[in-house]
Amino acid sequence: MTSSGAGSILMVSRYLLWRPRLPFVGLFLLGAVGLGWILYEEFTGIGGPPPGSQALVAFMFAIGMVAVLLLSLSVNALGISVEGVAPPSKPPKDLLRGLFIIPWENLKSVSVQPLHEPDAKSDEYLVILESRSGQRTHFGSRQVAHRFRSRARAWMFGELLKLAALRGPPNPFPLGQEDPSVRSILNQPLLEDDSFRRSRASLLGLVISTILIVGILVLTFIGTSLPREPLYQVFVLAMILFWVSLLRPRLLAESSRSGRRG
Repeated sequence: MTSSGAGSILMVSRYLLWRPRLPFVGLFLLGAVGLGWILYEEFTGIGGPPPGSQALVAFMFAIGMVAVLLLSLSVNALGISVEGVAPPSKPPKDLLRGLFIIPWENLKSVSVQPLHEPDAKSDEYLVILESRSGQRTHFGSRQVAHRFRSRARAWMFGELLKLAALRGPPNPFPLGQEDPSVRSILNQPLLEDDSFRRSRASLLGLVISTILIVGILVLTFIGTSLPREPLYQVFVLAMILFWVSLLRPRLLAESSRSGRRG
């Protein structure tokens, strides 16, 4: 889960970085297929919507593709390093940067606020990073857990930021992972739950919907004697099944939440 880059303390891996981008990539590809289909109908003259509306539909597809591309680029590699904090999202002016880090020396304060009463037995928290320019960055422990695919790592992330808040900027972790307090947090014996493990129903939904989508696209482009309307209806249902299965990894499964400490 941790990055092996120099100076990193707790960072998401490249694989985990791409997981929140997958829905946007899928939407971009879906938009490309839709735009390609409109152009295909336009140049082959096989029918479809009236010519006056095709340009509008194509324009809407293009705008949607640009929007999801920007959303995909805004996903940042969440983590903590010797240099600073990498929040979950990038600001608009830094979308093209590979990794956006807020340096410790640029931070005025670091705050980790619990979202429940101390006796509520919950580790959920809200992170508030305030820069010296007055800009604030907010994100919560649920987003951290989702990025790391681990509630234990989210707890570590929160504890590290609490330590940084206690020590204060501009350089709370000069020793990196060699810091005894940091090492103590990272070496805590923690229990995981199955809340981020994809269920069999979710996997089955992804496999079936992918087969249907690819099959219908192949039949459509090579030509088939089957009626078009039923194919379109099955295609829409397959797309719905695909996105539900992709975005609901615990589909039709109970999540057993275990304690934090072992």
